[in-house]
Amino acid sequence: MSPADALNLLSEDPHADVRDLARQIVDQPPDERTLEAAIRHLAGDPSSVDRLRALVSDRQKTITARKLAAAALNALAPESLPVPDTQRSNNIRAESADVEAAEDPVEEFVRILASRRRRPS
Repeated sequence: MSPADALNLLSEDPHADVRDLARQIVDQPPDERTLEAAIRHLAGDPSSVDRLRALVSDRQKTITARKLAAAALNALAPESLPVPDTQRSNNIRAESADVEAAEDPVEEFVRILASRRRRPS
């Protein structure tokens, strides 16, 4: 059984609190699939806001893991989501001949999440 499968199986036990284990996995993931499973488990954990925020910004992590962390953070503490500066991003696009290399897809995803939030009336 893979670590990701084990984590998911443990989470089905109503008496098992897998958040501590999920935090440890996020800090030192054995593989990407297990990291992604751990991020999903932290989506409802208020004490993981800083950890999720760091994941969103960590360009060493996969795009999938970073997007999962952004979605989890958006649901958990949307005010903590690191929304990129749109003006800076537009300047990078204008200066870059290779737009795709300059644009971080996770930053674009975060901008979309932020734009969909309800604005106070």
